[in-house]
Amino acid sequence: MEKTTGEKMAKELSNFVNNFNCDVDGFVREITNQHRTLQQNAFRLFMRCIVEWANRDDCQFDLRNEATVKICKEIMKIENCDAIPFI
Repeated sequence: MEKTTGEKMAKELSNFVNNFNCDVDGFVREITNQHRTLQQNAFRLFMRCIVEWANRDDCQFDLRNEATVKICKEIMKIENCDAIPFI
């Protein structure tokens, strides 16, 4: 079995959301019903994305992703929000 790289997985996710009819509800239902450790690991991954978006300079976003960057900057104001333990 071929090992999935982060780059391949990111492209798969981008392809999934690059469709107005993507099954968001199905994705959310499935990810939130996974084993609790897997949920924690997925959330840690999402938080790493939030940290990266929050660190964008003003020249690194435009109207298409402005809300993402600004909301991520607000999330990062929460104390220890990116300290997701592995248990």
